[in-house]
Amino acid sequence: NNKSFTTFCLSCFFLLLLIQLSIFFLFLICFWIIIIIIIIMLQFNNTKILVKFVFFVFLFSFVNNQTFNIYHTTDVHGWVNGHKHLPHLNADFGDYISFLEHVHNISDENNINLLVHDTGDVVDGTGLSDATAVHGKYILPIFNQLREYYTSATMGNHDVEHVETLKLYNDTYLPIWYPNYLTGNIRWKDTDEILGNTFELFSLKQADSSNINLIVFGFIYNFDHNSDDTIIDNIEDVVTDPNGWFQTKGLPAVKDNDVQMIIVESHIDPYSGDELNQIYYSIRKAYPDIPLVLLSGHGHKLRFKWFDDNSFTIESGKYFQEIGFMSFDLPKNGKTLKESNFVQKWIPTSLKNFYDITNKTEENFLTKKGQALKDEIQYYSNMLNLNRILGCSPMTYKLHQNLTDDNSFYKLMFNEIMPKIVFSQAPQLTNQFLITNDQMLRSNLYEGTVVYNDLFTIDPFNSTFFYYPNLQGDIFNNALTYLNAQSYIVKGKVRDSCYHYTKLPYFIHTDIPIKANTYYNVVCTSYDCQTILGGLNYLYPDMTFNYVIHPSHKSDTTSIEDYIIKYMPCN
Repeated sequence: NNKSFTTFCLSCFFLLLLIQLSIFFLFLICFWIIIIIIIIMLQFNNTKILVKFVFFVFLFSFVNNQTFNIYHTTDVHGWVNGHKHLPHLNADFGDYISFLEHVHNISDENNINLLVHDTGDVVDGTGLSDATAVHGKYILPIFNQLREYYTSATMGNHDVEHVETLKLYNDTYLPIWYPNYLTGNIRWKDTDEILGNTFELFSLKQADSSNINLIVFGFIYNFDHNSDDTIIDNIEDVVTDPNGWFQTKGLPAVKDNDVQMIIVESHIDPYSGDELNQIYYSIRKAYPDIPLVLLSGHGHKLRFKWFDDNSFTIESGKYFQEIGFMSFDLPKNGKTLKESNFVQKWIPTSLKNFYDITNKTEENFLTKKGQALKDEIQYYSNMLNLNRILGCSPMTYKLHQNLTDDNSFYKLMFNEIMPKIVFSQAPQLTNQFLITNDQMLRSNLYEGTVVYNDLFTIDPFNSTFFYYPNLQGDIFNNALTYLNAQSYIVKGKVRDSCYHYTKLPYFIHTDIPIKANTYYNVVCTSYDCQTILGGLNYLYPDMTFNYVIHPSHKSDTTSIEDYIIKYMPCN
């Protein structure tokens, strides 16, 4: 009846009023408690604690339970033991795992969604990675200890290049990281199955008991020097094939699972080639507005760019020198990602930065897991004798230096190391000279003591030298011009010549004039010889070209080692 209904309505009204008054008075009490604490701190002149208190009150008041913090590493290349020649980068992986423990705790306490991703190239770069017969034997167990703190990871070209290393990955690494090891365009040749996983869904519980659903994909660029037991599918084919996994399973999973953000882990240089654009456009064709994070790698650069107001890519350098960081609120109420408290920066891997971010000090930063990992790194380093002294360099020889400068490392390689260590072992070969890609040397040769580990940071590949016997000068010149033309043009810009500027073309060689009708014995590593062969076959399809092992039986790494020992003694 009307009387009962009126009574019910009045009861609901007074109940709601009581709830609102309770919330108001609770807020009022909290407000005055904060004011009293501030007054007490001012009374005792404790400004430092006051600033921290106000900061955390502010953070607690404004953190949205849909805030995301993302950390990104890429192209670590075995650099887990710090950078002795770069003292400002003094954190190692023992410090890093401690850092990850702390930021996970902070995120849990403040209802922040924390994601941590790696975009490949774990091996090839230090003695810990490469002083073993199979690269990665000790590095992969170290990386495995980070697994519980990482959301997911993908594979780089160095990880998939050699059969023995890939077997090590399959036996010891993939079982730990699966199903969150995402390799959407890498297949096993014998089974046709994806090496890792194509994509993975994540559901993140929020403070209000709701969920945020994410999907993460993983890709590598169109790499063509992969191991013989794998197939790397062309990215454009993968993302556009109407019957392939991406179109039939990957993209539909976004709608089927109410996904609110897409993340792509890619070992792809964002400024070289079209692969990243192809992934972006394929996703945008299906989902024009969904927040889209494209994590990239391979270029060894610090780069960031917006694809649109709801999509960006970030590349976070190399060698564990920086960690990429992004923070933002999941867009809502018509806002875009760019408008949602977006912050992006790179964090140099110094202890000071780690202390500041985690609000710790030297006394309370390092965790038990961090100390254990430091001990493990030291144990492996001692086992491999990585601190054994090879010699003493009289000066610092730099990578990115004009080839005419005395402190150019490549000039030292061309004019000193190769003639004295390699060419001298085969005097029967006339007109020998070296040609190499501009990434054979990976680090400066620093002035002072050179230890065994430095050898691998300089050149971790240990690639055997081969040579093209009696290659006619004009044929080789044409091939060299063609190969460099393929590499010079990036986004319509021509790279500078190494003989006039500090940048190097893709292929560089001993600075001697190449005469058209003279025959040369062109020395190269197996990797470069294979690339050169492609250029020769393209330009001269009716001719046959072959390269054979150099009589010295030296490699790029051992030739540098022998030169340091013989010609750079410590006085």
